[in-house]
Amino acid sequence: IQKQLAVSNRNQELFASDLKLIKDQLGISPNAASSAHSPVITSNAAHQTAVSVKTLSVPSTFKPAPTQVQSPPSKLKPVTPSKEAVTLNATRATITGFAELPFDILEHIYSYLHPSTVKPLKSLTRMSNIVISARSFVHMNLARFATVSTRKKSIAPSEFEMSLFSSAPRLHQILYIQDYSPNLTQIEWDCSKMRLEHLEILFEYKSLTRLKLNGAHRAKILQAGIQSLENLQELSIRTSLEYLEGEIPTAVGKLLNLKHFSLELNKLQGSIPREIGNLTQLTVLNLQHNKLSGRIPKEIGSLQQLEVLRLTQNSLSGPIPVELFSLRNLRDLSLANNLLEGSIPPEIGQMRNLTKLELQQNALFGPIPRELTLLNRLMLCDLTKNEDLSCVFTLAVLKF
Repeated sequence: IQKQLAVSNRNQELFASDLKLIKDQLGISPNAASSAHSPVITSNAAHQTAVSVKTLSVPSTFKPAPTQVQSPPSKLKPVTPSKEAVTLNATRATITGFAELPFDILEHIYSYLHPSTVKPLKSLTRMSNIVISARSFVHMNLARFATVSTRKKSIAPSEFEMSLFSSAPRLHQILYIQDYSPNLTQIEWDCSKMRLEHLEILFEYKSLTRLKLNGAHRAKILQAGIQSLENLQELSIRTSLEYLEGEIPTAVGKLLNLKHFSLELNKLQGSIPREIGNLTQLTVLNLQHNKLSGRIPKEIGSLQQLEVLRLTQNSLSGPIPVELFSLRNLRDLSLANNLLEGSIPPEIGQMRNLTKLELQQNALFGPIPRELTLLNRLMLCDLTKNEDLSCVFTLAVLKF
């Protein structure tokens, strides 16, 4: 430590301040500096290690060799490790020097760094990588920063969680979930300030019944892992400008308890998976404002509990499946701004609870079915901007 600190070009006062901080972190007794040999360095690791070092002092005439001069680090503010994080704003040479220490001492030193800052240390040396990847280190590191209080009763993330899920190593995230919030049932996060690029870490919350994310930063929905949330009843990811990309995974069909499924305002591609037809408890299916293509799967017609179906503003093509018009509980059917073609089938008259019907801006043609007059609860009906729809009855009979 003396050798590494000595290469820094700073005055003796700053050196003494930094030295005191490091000695405090290592557990060196206050009298160690006056002893010529063998101060004892204590560690919170599995055992204590006695290390013999020379007196840690710097001659007043010390001048570092020109080839060894490094940029001076920022002055460190001594803090009490048990109360707040210790940030080592040292030069790379100094940190690399720490990285050559034995495992248990290095583990003790690194444990005072905030979990969101330790990931880059893995690339310093082989020993650093071993320490940062060790479960014993992760438990020690989290114990210094994460307490039960960090998991607030609120479903919004704490400040610690925002930094943890944005920058910390994956093992930190997993062990935090397992040790500090294993029974969490609801998450409603504003991710606009988080770089949550991959959502799979949230799938570790096995007890979740509600997962709602707004503003996820260009995240990718996973092809596997989402089925582990078998208790999930609501899944809503809305990102607007910071979009969710990829395809809707077929594994979503295994979320048999799902009642609310919304992925609107994203850039999802590919087709709507047929496996959605397995979600027989579903009441809301909202996939509007994406880039979905292909045909609307007829399997959606088996969702007899469905009340809201919104697929507006996609690139869906082909005819409207007749099976959709058997959804007797449907109140909102929005299929506007797509490439749908064909005619509106007379079976639409079966949807007696329908209050909103939006089929505008498609390529529909043929006669508007007279059965629309049976929809007595209809409040909004928009069939404009289609290819060639003709009305064979007086629209006035519709009580909008």
